[in-house]
Amino acid sequence: MLRMNLIFFILLSFITGCDSKNSWSCRGDCENGEGMRVWKDNGIEKRTWINGKLNGQGFQYFGRTSDFAGDTYEGEFKDDLYYGYGIYYDKSEDAKYKGQWKNGKSEGKGIVI
Repeated sequence: MLRMNLIFFILLSFITGCDSKNSWSCRGDCENGEGMRVWKDNGIEKRTWINGKLNGQGFQYFGRTSDFAGDTYEGEFKDDLYYGYGIYYDKSEDAKYKGQWKNGKSEGKGIVI
């Protein structure tokens, strides 16, 4: 009986561990196509995926457990990073940056409102 309980505990730990690593679900094709990744905290990332990363025009909303909860970005992505023109809204500061991005950081021409 003790051995069965131990096996059950190990299996339960493995299943729970796998679930915590994948804290999102996909609607559509989030590997190579059009899709939306929905996180357990209601964050979302959507549009075109190439090799499991956002590329081209896309949208991101940070969920309630994120350090950036409520913030949004709409614009161009390259390999999951902001790249090209995009608009980032910072909810905590009630501020918006419209402009150029490179490697996930604002760079080039832009304006803060």
